[in-house]
Amino acid sequence: MGFTTQGQRRPCAGPRQLRDAAAIAVARGARRPAQASRARGLPAAVLLAAALSLAGCGANMRAAVGTARTALDGGASRLDAGGPLDPRHEYLRVQIGRQVGLMVRADPAGVRTDRTSYWYSADGALLRLVDGRIVGLADASRSWRITQGVDRIDWAAVAAQGTFEFRRTVDQQPGYRIGQPQQRRLRPAAAAPAGHALQATVAQLQWFVEDDARTGDSLPAWYAVDLAAIPPRVVYGQACLSADWCVNWQPWPPRGRAS
Repeated sequence: MGFTTQGQRRPCAGPRQLRDAAAIAVARGARRPAQASRARGLPAAVLLAAALSLAGCGANMRAAVGTARTALDGGASRLDAGGPLDPRHEYLRVQIGRQVGLMVRADPAGVRTDRTSYWYSADGALLRLVDGRIVGLADASRSWRITQGVDRIDWAAVAAQGTFEFRRTVDQQPGYRIGQPQQRRLRPAAAAPAGHALQATVAQLQWFVEDDARTGDSLPAWYAVDLAAIPPRVVYGQACLSADWCVNWQPWPPRGRAS
């Protein structure tokens, strides 16, 4: 299982390299660039630049992957069995399609904040969240990331006012779909989405749905938000980035079971 994204911290690679890399955020390409480029028909230098852009530089990425491998050794079996995890780390339960696994938080050196988090799988993939919202995801064959968008969501205000619209720009691979402008709409939902995987218990839970502001769409994103927290925080999210590429994530272990 692999997921990866690009952060906003200025990386070791130069601006031109990062623009060339665009949405090709595949961490494993940095370890075997020639092999990866042959598999996907992409230049090895592009894959290397993409990998560098994920975590600031190659050394940061290698250190984070090492942390993930150590923390997640046997993690899949512990997830299934509900066994103990290393308490020195923070974890996410992440599901793509029918695949479920754990990711460990390993922020690049010097950039740890309450808002931005980098989550690595043991195979070197990376998921990036900002305030619990997905801003990028990739596996060995495709990637998706927001390059420009709203800086912060005021969940309490959206819950009170009913609708919040914003613009974002998305890069997506394969296909070099770079700089796709999108007008989005976020609003409270009257009920949870069917088949959601939320397992935490939250006293003041509010669901939000995000979709295309002009047409609506059949692939909305959903967020479960704890409005009692200060500030309100996302405790679960799910999104379909394409018709056959859906992901959900939540902190692990859960605080209980959702009602």
